Amino acid sequence: MCGSGCAGAHEELVALAAKLKAPIVHALRGKEHVEYDNPYDVGMTGLIGFSSGFHTMMNADTLILLGTQFPYRAFYPSDAKIIQIDINPGSIGAHSKVDMALVGRY
Repeated sequence: MCGSGCAGAHEELVALAAKLKAPIVHALRGKEHVEYDNPYDVGMTGLIGFSSGFHTMMNADTLILLGTQFPYRAFYPSDAKIIQIDINPGSIGAHSKVDMALVGRY
């Protein structure tokens, strides 16, 4: 799950998805940084998102939040492990519990 904090890291996101063989879901504010030229992007989730993004997140066993404080708790999977990576330590765990937190840049 990518947000606006993924700006400038498009190549790295695609490489990470390829290595993990994992889909990428994005929030509205992450759309412009993630969606283009990305075979792993499955769409947006949230209040104005798509079912593809919603179902991908709901079926995840591990969710990595990259550069996002995605606030919509109803769209988080209930049983997934959550890893949050953000440059801002105040963003960690702001809207959901996290099982692992990393603070830093790509």
